[in-house]
Amino acid sequence: MLALWRKSHGLDTLRADCSVEAVDGIDIDAWLEPKMRRWYLNLLDTAPAHLVPVGEFGRSSSVTVTASPVGTIVPPAAVRRVLSVKLQGWQRPVVPVPEEEAAGRLGRLASPFCRPGRNEPLAVVRADGTLLVAPVDVPVVESLRCVADPGEDVYQLDETLLT
Repeated sequence: MLALWRKSHGLDTLRADCSVEAVDGIDIDAWLEPKMRRWYLNLLDTAPAHLVPVGEFGRSSSVTVTASPVGTIVPPAAVRRVLSVKLQGWQRPVVPVPEEEAAGRLGRLASPFCRPGRNEPLAVVRADGTLLVAPVDVPVVESLRCVADPGEDVYQLDETLLT
């Protein structure tokens, strides 16, 4: 990845028939690596899901019931973005919505007539990255599809994102 970045920024040597050695100057690789890392993390947060690595984290996640019928899921540390969640007993997976968009639905959790059900469950992404889910009939995460950071020196992405 670093070689691609050096080349795309015009910082790679194009001639192979000579060599140049510099004693002083800036370390280009040290300058490029954090910039490249920020670019990649931004891609994980914003790029279409089919172009970045998506993983299943249902087995490594658990639900903590906070107040019936509401629970909390803490995704693993590597998770950058949650694409969908499905608890056992839900009829379908749902896409989590940001907390500010779900204010009206969160206000209706107390009502037995308006709260989410198995057919129309609710998943809300909080500012701290945790998920608020309802209803929690069976506290088992069946599926948690997420975009995750594969690690500091690993870059998994579709080639079309390099343009």
